[in-house]
Amino acid sequence: MFLLIENYPESKTRELSGINSAAWEIRRGVRYLKQIGEIFLILNNLFQDDPFSRYIYLRATKNDYQEIINLMHTSYYPDEPTCACLNITENPLLDESALHSLAEGTSMVARCKFDGTLAGACINESTSPWDPDIKEKIACGVNCEQVKRLLLFYAHMQRLPDVWNKYSVQKVFEMSQLFVTKCHRKKGIGFRLLKHSRALAADCGYKVVRCDATSEYTAKLCKRMGMKKIAEIPYCSYLESEKLEPVFQPAHPHKAVKIFVDINPQKKPKKVKSE
Repeated sequence: MFLLIENYPESKTRELSGINSAAWEIRRGVRYLKQIGEIFLILNNLFQDDPFSRYIYLRATKNDYQEIINLMHTSYYPDEPTCACLNITENPLLDESALHSLAEGTSMVARCKFDGTLAGACINESTSPWDPDIKEKIACGVNCEQVKRLLLFYAHMQRLPDVWNKYSVQKVFEMSQLFVTKCHRKKGIGFRLLKHSRALAADCGYKVVRCDATSEYTAKLCKRMGMKKIAEIPYCSYLESEKLEPVFQPAHPHKAVKIFVDINPQKKPKKVKSE
């Protein structure tokens, strides 16, 4: 962009010097604008993630696993509608299943920035078309009747929308268990755990993200994230084979399992107003 000015007349040299000076200033201006743009993007991302929040969101590590399981016993099983209806507080088989999911390395945790307290977690896993059959086989070998009912329902729930054939994929990123401790609820932690989980799924190359919202509160978070509801199982419609009575009769406002998907997690979703 700079012009050679030697062997030119003096008047021409002054003119070319002015052009070179103007070109230099333009280049400086462009560089300055680029830096301003980069700073703006960084600040924008920071404020979207709420840098003033008390919590930090991290990928779960092996050191977190037992703490997460302990938290499930107090903050997930007692409040999750299907487990609460069957009076399941903790069970070695369910703990083992959660540890198996955690071992995939795609789960997220929320910790307090000040004291490191575990405030919540979202256990994520990859699921395949044969997983519902595996759940049913495991259920058949379980002695505890309540856990058997739970696993059979989960197999039914997982199989129903057949997302693998519907979207022509062999692996689906499933946000399977979301929970927050009671003293840290109503602070946006659940929403951010789901949001960061979906971002992780996108980074890992998953084409489909799924969440089976057994709780009405989780369903509202999925809707707020812009996920699409593809199926719904009313609790009153899932009956015991012998008595023909509903297996689950959860408290208000939980009336159904709502199954949500995001078939383009790499794309930034449109903001949806919360109800």
